[in-house]
Amino acid sequence: MNRFSINVNDISIIIPVKDNQRGINILLESFFFTQVKDSYPKEFIIVDNNSKRPIFVKKKYLNKGVNIFIEKCIKKGPAAARNIGGRKACGDWLLFIDSDCVFTESTIRGYLKLEYEGIAYAGKVLPYRQNIISNFYNSLNLLNPPISINDLNQAEYIVTANCLVNKKIFLQEGGFDETFEIAGGEDVDLGVRLLEKGKIYYAKNSQVFHDYKNNLFSFYSRFYRYGIGLSMLEKKYNIVVDWMVMLPKNKGFVNYMLLILLKLAIKRGKGKYY
Repeated sequence: MNRFSINVNDISIIIPVKDNQRGINILLESFFFTQVKDSYPKEFIIVDNNSKRPIFVKKKYLNKGVNIFIEKCIKKGPAAARNIGGRKACGDWLLFIDSDCVFTESTIRGYLKLEYEGIAYAGKVLPYRQNIISNFYNSLNLLNPPISINDLNQAEYIVTANCLVNKKIFLQEGGFDETFEIAGGEDVDLGVRLLEKGKIYYAKNSQVFHDYKNNLFSFYSRFYRYGIGLSMLEKKYNIVVDWMVMLPKNKGFVNYMLLILLKLAIKRGKGKYY
């Protein structure tokens, strides 16, 4: 049995967002479409991270049995935005989801059926659309954290598109490292620190869809950020990550070209940091 009692009223959902009103609309629409009232969480906390146009919640999503709050974060980066949400949250558990994700019926319920006790749980992330980019991500197994070498039920870190973290431990650890000002590496860093306090287990029954944009600019930008984040992780922990060994399971010309672009983006991102 889980060490900390988890029920739906103990869960606060935290969503950082910048310039993605459409994503928030889709996310909330998917929530109310897929969830029944007995799976409603304690609250939603949407953290607007310097959007050009302030993020808002449509009236039709208000007064429907779950509190939805919008907080402002002036400091740059999703790490800072998530920390504001974590500090404001009233729930004992923090469910982090990204603004370009889509709820499924199992997103919340999957965290209420846990076999192992831990301080954090890594839910499953699936591509929302089947396209060249999402198929490449699947082929590299980039959507979910790697399995621990010590226990097949444990994860090496968390992915903030879908993860549940104990609030008390989160605050004790100081939350996300806000020196990570981009979306890249901050979730891995938190996972490393959480593993020093307890165990991170997979919550395979919890699933969200991630709406990855099917264009090369977004693809390149993502891995450029990852390159910056990777360099920050290497410097912080005095390690060297051999990222050049990545190979897609599905061979083919398209995946080969995407792999070249990925490695170029990471290399340039690492160079930008140094």
